[in-house]
This record gives sequence, structure tokens and C-alpha cells, in this order.
Amino acid sequence: MMGRARLTTPRLLLALPLRLAAAAALVAFIGCASEMTSSTGSSGSSGTGIEDAGSSGSSGSSGELDAGSSGSSGSSGSSGSSGSSGSSGSSSSSSSSGSSGEIGGETATTSNGATIVAAAPTSNGDGTSTWCWTVTEGAKDISNWVIGVGACTIVSRDPSRGSQVAVAEPTSGLDGVKWETKDSFTSGRFCVTIEGTPGPALLDVAVKAPDVAAAQIRGPACP
Repeated sequence: MMGRARLTTPRLLLALPLRLAAAAALVAFIGCASEMTSSTGSSGSSGTGIEDAGSSGSSGSSGELDAGSSGSSGSSGSSGSSGSSGSSGSSSSSSSSGSSGEIGGETATTSNGATIVAAAPTSNGDGTSTWCWTVTEGAKDISNWVIGVGACTIVSRDPSRGSQVAVAEPTSGLDGVKWETKDSFTSGRFCVTIEGTPGPALLDVAVKAPDVAAAQIRGPACP
């Protein structure tokens, strides 16, 4: 028995390095497996990073599209503004030049507050024309007014009541037609029919309310 025990002990001592080597190999194997697992996890994480970059790139692309859209919108706005400005200016200039050579709608205001508005003349088809004005008093009552159409050949006056053809009218010195108004007068339309169909010209007017105030309004340019 003692002999066997002595023989067993050296064998155990000889086997111990082998067992240690096997244990070290097992530890190394486990380490490699762990590194492979870690590498796989890292690779997955890296894949996620690529997706994020792709997503970021997609976001960037979206940003470029937005910028392009914004640029297009800006260009359109600029073009529209330019077109609108040009059109507006052209239209305004045309309207102004068109009305400057015609009569109708012009207004004159006297210093005593009366307003006179010229209407467009009417050709009567018989070699005569009719010219009308609307007179409205201001804060002061109008007692009479005169339109300087003295150079024209007057066919008729409307209203005829209270009217007269005046030569060197005493309060204004004008030659033309004078209308007297009633105390109840506030506004009225006054017309004269004349020989011919002359073009328009600025005529002198005078309104007494109660002082005499002068102005100019469009009427017939009789020779």
C-alpha cells in the first residue's frame, strides 16, 4: 500500500501541469468567445450608427429640398412683385393721361365753401351741345353764382327760372349765365345749351355766399 501511494503522488504531480494547461486553454477559449460576442455587439451598434447617418443624410436632403422650394418661392415672389409694380404704374399713368383731356367729374371748391362739379357734355345731334354743373353750398348760403360762358352762343338755360345771360355781371365782372338761388337751396344742377360742340376749357366761376369767391371749372371752349 505504501508503495502504491508513493507511485500515485508523482503521477499526480506530473498530471497537474496538464490540468493547468487545459484550464488555461479553456480560459483563453472563453476569452475569445467573449471578444467575439463583444465584437458582434459593436458591429450591431455600428450598424445603428450607419442608419442614423443615413437618416441624417436623408434629413439633409430634406433640408436641401426645403431650401430649393424656398428659393423658388422667393423668385416667384420677386417676379410677382415686379410685375405687379410695373402693371400698377402703367395702369395709373394711363388713367391719369386719359382723364386729363376729358371733362366730367372735375371739382372746384371756392373759399366760401361751395363746390362745383362738372359733368360730361352731351352732343344733341342738332349742332348744339349741353354742358352741366352741380353746385353745392358749404356752411354759408349761396345767393347766386355765375359761369363764364359769355363767348358761347347760348340757346337755352336750365333751370330757366332765376337765370339770366349776364354781361359784366356786377359782383364778379364775368360774362356768362347767372343763376339766383332760393333761401332753401342747398344743391342743384345747372345746364346751358350752346351752339356747336366745342372742346373743354377752364372757365371762371363766381359764387356769392355771402361774399363773392372765385374758382375755375371745366366748360365749353367757345371761340
